[in-house]
Amino acid sequence: MFKINNLTYQYDKTRKALDNVSMDFNKGNIIGIIGSNGSGKSTLFNNLMGILKSTEGEILYNGEQIKYDKKSLYNLRKEVGIVFQDPEKQIFYSMVYDDIAFALRNIGIDEKTIKERIHTALEAVNGLQFIDRPVHNLSFGQKKRVAIASVVAMENKLVLLDEPTAGLDPISTRAIVDIIKGLNKRGVKIVISSHDMNLIYEICDYVYVLNQGVLINEGTREEVFINEEKIDEAGLELPWLVKLHKNMGRLPSLLLLCGKLTEMLPQMGQIPKPHIILHLFQQINHHIVVILAFPVDIWHINPHIRLVKTILHKNLYFLIGICHIEIGCNRT
Repeated sequence: MFKINNLTYQYDKTRKALDNVSMDFNKGNIIGIIGSNGSGKSTLFNNLMGILKSTEGEILYNGEQIKYDKKSLYNLRKEVGIVFQDPEKQIFYSMVYDDIAFALRNIGIDEKTIKERIHTALEAVNGLQFIDRPVHNLSFGQKKRVAIASVVAMENKLVLLDEPTAGLDPISTRAIVDIIKGLNKRGVKIVISSHDMNLIYEICDYVYVLNQGVLINEGTREEVFINEEKIDEAGLELPWLVKLHKNMGRLPSLLLLCGKLTEMLPQMGQIPKPHIILHLFQQINHHIVVILAFPVDIWHINPHIRLVKTILHKNLYFLIGICHIEIGCNRT
């Protein structure tokens, strides 16, 4: 795996895109590299793939410093794949099958094996229905899945994903998350660059924080996100689950408020009384973010409640929503 020692990269004499960065990808199975736009995430990935050559420092892969001759980079890229933020940058053919087959043909794999790998790769990204479709007919999210499939087909040992959920709707984002988890279960090491903190918190087990090319923090996801000062310094926000946990117990009057909310909900358009109110997260100007558990699913919901997500678990539907209710509650 990659180990980075004191890596510096300069685009010009006055600006360092990466400044003395050290990382060890043996520390996790799904590694997150987080930072705001311009923090150096994409530059780091380009250095790892040999697209850019570091100004100072070294990059080791499996204990050996990477080399930049054609043969060495060819061997590196047989084991390490990258999916760029914009799938258009790595989709070249008009048909999905031919595009995934392109890299496989380049390394001399026979057509029978290519066909098997393409089927396996598209199944892994839940995209087998795309196999004979023109690329231009696909949505942005579907193109991302095809780009990931092209990496899966190469059977890489490590995959770099640059902002994998950027520009995707919630359904497509969920599909990408499931793909990442599936790849990891198959033994593929995943490294994700992102400023989507909810994604990183959900799937990464080790996280590096970049700010203007400097590594300012690292650790397990719990260690990283408990340090709100460093998250703020990097221009990021805490994941919503961390915010939820942080705000639990802030108001002694929450129990009273939860009781009032429980009694009021059934009066709003035949909504059943929730069995459990798990946590009240926040109250700002009568906007209350709350997690409730209901005995039945709630599809026809009163306009006073904006449904965000329902999750079925042990015969209860967990509602995460924002309740716009005029209830007085003073902070203490």
